[in-house]
Amino acid sequence: MSSLPPRQPSADPHTLSHAENIQQATAKVNRFAKRDPALYPLAFILTAGLLGAGYFL
Repeated sequence: MSSLPPRQPSADPHTLSHAENIQQATAKVNRFAKRDPALYPLAFILTAGLLGAGYFL
């Protein structure tokens, strides 16, 4: 058996409203962040790199 928690049932993203879709995406990111605490610093570094590259293009 896997040590991962059971999957939560997810709704079809095509039938959700905009607010519900954002809420579901936020919950998914927070669930991944609980498993890997380096997710937010990594996202910050990647975003800063992309913004810097976009500035110089």
